[in-house]
Amino acid sequence: MTNSKFKYKSLQIYMKINANKSLVVKAEFYGDSLVEERICKAITLIEKIKILEND
Repeated sequence: MTNSKFKYKSLQIYMKINANKSLVVKAEFYGDSLVEERICKAITLIEKIKILEND
């Protein structure tokens, strides 16, 4: 994908929290170098997200 002058890749993840709630997480990676490594780091961070629900 391109955004003006910059090339980037985008990762969008949909996570179902429960029957009524979901979460969308998006990460954009600009440039051509180390893209796979940066995607892996983003996924690692996304996996650490903790959802706190109020009763």
